[in-house]
Amino acid sequence: MVRVLFCQDILDKSSLSEDDFRQLDSALFQVNYYLSNTAIALYHRAIQQADQSADGSKYAGIFELRLADIYWDFEKLDSSSYYIDLAAARFKASGDELAYARTANIRRLIKAAEGDFLAAHEISFDALHVFEKYGNKMGIGIANRDIASIMIHEKKYQEALAYCTKSIVTLESIDYWYELVFSHQRMAIIYRNLGDFQKALSFLQKGIAACYQLEGFRVYQAVAKLYWTRGYIYEAAGKYDQAITCLDSSVYFAHQINLSFDRWVYDSKGRI
Repeated sequence: MVRVLFCQDILDKSSLSEDDFRQLDSALFQVNYYLSNTAIALYHRAIQQADQSADGSKYAGIFELRLADIYWDFEKLDSSSYYIDLAAARFKASGDELAYARTANIRRLIKAAEGDFLAAHEISFDALHVFEKYGNKMGIGIANRDIASIMIHEKKYQEALAYCTKSIVTLESIDYWYELVFSHQRMAIIYRNLGDFQKALSFLQKGIAACYQLEGFRVYQAVAKLYWTRGYIYEAAGKYDQAITCLDSSVYFAHQINLSFDRWVYDSKGRI
């Protein structure tokens, strides 16, 4: 609630500086969008403010990217695709290569969901080349994990292992904990699919340890997904009682922030 009020106070100003937009972006990232439509409404207001400000033109695209991410999380692919296309077009028109490359994460997710893995690969590799060109370690780490994620879907586990390892090394070098959580999770899934359950669980534990560096609803969001992954690993190992316990824990943490994660859990329980 405090962050919501902080965002509203900024948006109530007649004009916003670049510092205002920077603070707004940081605060909005921590607003729990699972509880209500408040965060989405604030993002729409932020886009309007940014479009009216000379200092905020690039932030309009950033807010559109954030909206696309939220809609993806809600499995609203049409809305996610709409806003990521707006952001991508905005960044491309301005010639901001780095900002355009940051839209790759959502664009490749959408292509992969459509079954177009070739396009997903092209998007991720193009982004990686841009990030490497500018030495942007955050982008390099995320792009390498994105490539690994696609390869997991394609069951190219050894190749996925190589890219995910690069992702972790890069993100660890800048202590980017939020993204590290999910790189460790991907590594756990890779080893699960390779049948090395001990290594899978060790990487899963590293992901959980990284959650100690997070704050707000992001902690519960990450832990809920990690406990589902732990259940997924135990299921493959034939340890069904432990798998059920982890899946129930996933639901517990998800419910603390009103995250609807039940479908994934029931799918796993159904297989068990």
